Amino acid sequence: MRTNKPHHKRHHSASRLGRVRALVVFGIEIAVILCSAVLAFLLRFDFGIPSVYVHVLFIASIVWVPLKLASFKLLGLDRRWARYISLSDLLRLTLSNLVGSLIGLVVLVAAGSGVPKSVYAIDFLLCITLTA
Repeated sequence: MRTNKPHHKRHHSASRLGRVRALVVFGIEIAVILCSAVLAFLLRFDFGIPSVYVHVLFIASIVWVPLKLASFKLLGLDRRWARYISLSDLLRLTLSNLVGSLIGLVVLVAAGSGVPKSVYAIDFLLCITLTA
């Protein structure tokens, strides 16, 4: 009687590869969100963030990362990172960034975080560009 051990190993390897890929995508998404936040502050302040705004950037990042990740997950964008994307993917990406950015804006303004208004728009545009 023949066993299916090689098949089982292949399935296990594919499953592990899927988990590793998901973690890599998750890490890339976090890096993109953080890069977009830092770049937004750098652009707003002509590439020299005043020391009083470093803490504001830190607080904004703490708010933006989970909100945007949740927004990506909600619209099924956490499974992408394919070589080619369609127009519908781009629209979902834009909507996802818009939702995450707007909720982040509401939370940060309500908390009195001190994020300059222009940073919200710059971050939104950068995040769309970097995640596309």
